[in-house]
Amino acid sequence: SKNDNFSIPALFMRLKGGLLWRPDPLRSAVVAGLAEVETQAEHSLPTRAVQSLGNSLDYDPEVGPAGPMFDTPMKLIELSLQDKALVLFVGPRGMTKGSQLQSVYRQAARSFLDGNGIAPAPVLLALRDVLESRGVRKAIDDKVSALAKTPNGPSATSSGRPLLLIIDGEADIAEDALRAALRLLVEFRLSSTHRIVMTLDESLRAAWDPRELEPTAVLVARPMD
Repeated sequence: SKNDNFSIPALFMRLKGGLLWRPDPLRSAVVAGLAEVETQAEHSLPTRAVQSLGNSLDYDPEVGPAGPMFDTPMKLIELSLQDKALVLFVGPRGMTKGSQLQSVYRQAARSFLDGNGIAPAPVLLALRDVLESRGVRKAIDDKVSALAKTPNGPSATSSGRPLLLIIDGEADIAEDALRAALRLLVEFRLSSTHRIVMTLDESLRAAWDPRELEPTAVLVARPMD
């Protein structure tokens, strides 16, 4: 018939390398990250933390800050959902704050994978990753590429998709290195609206300058009675 020669628009464009389709590296990274976290045992302590009034880091560690008491990690998860969140989770070493971060990651990963694209994609970093990559954006991209096994993949931080950075700030580094890492975090925060949840060793509170990095919430882990 006279319509035999009409053309049908292509549904897929051939990507560089001859592939017709490429999996989403950010989603692949979250799937792989969740699989890693799921292999680690969950710890229940600490199960409570004080939300410091006025987001103050100036308190007596023996008695803790003034403020209401909440269960963790549920309060961490709730606070991380706020727009432009920067939640600081403070406490002495040995109070399983890293395990609390893993719980936040589990919940955030499941929300991202099961959702409709609104929930932020969680990225779990150590502060040492930021130092070694010499920047937060590079640390994120390196982590996503490693988990998704896409060494030449697109940048996760330039895609415009919301992220939840979950940063373990308890790396065994000197205070001057901590201050250097925090300066990199300041640079990132000035040009980004991604949400952040981060742990901080209580003994290193003096390294955190709230004038440069103003937390939206400060939770202080407290021992069980």
